[in-house]
Amino acid sequence: EHLGITLEGHGRTFWASSWKDSDKHRLEDDLAQILEEIRLRHGDLIRQRDDERERQDQRKQEWEIARERALVMYQQQFPIDAMQSQAAKWAEATGLRRYAEASRAVADRMENEDQERATAWAARVEERAERIDPLPAAALPPEIPAPSPEQLSPFMGSWSAYGPHR
Repeated sequence: EHLGITLEGHGRTFWASSWKDSDKHRLEDDLAQILEEIRLRHGDLIRQRDDERERQDQRKQEWEIARERALVMYQQQFPIDAMQSQAAKWAEATGLRRYAEASRAVADRMENEDQERATAWAARVEERAERIDPLPAAALPPEIPAPSPEQLSPFMGSWSAYGPHR
């Protein structure tokens, strides 16, 4: 009986969201306001979209800066971790060699089959020491490899290592 127009969707309302004919009011009289409402909502949605793009660009820039800082920290930490790991392996190998030497000294006081078993055991201990000893290969500083996202993650703080988007 009466014609009406309703605007739905996202965005702010400036004038109104609906207009209707009535016995005392004609919808045609509201057309300028309706068109203005559509134009204002459209402009507002464009501003919101541009603001979101700007926030995303800003976040991406901040993430890139955080990643660069994390990369520097990783490159500083990697040699420290390598030297500590190598020192621990060297200490273990040194301990095993000392143990093998002591085992041989005890084996020298044994007889027959026990002496053979103890000497064989000392040889196995020395073999293990040779396998785990990082020297002489570790005498040079290690090459720092390109980090994976997982390796950078501890240095990224609140930033995700997997990208600037949350």
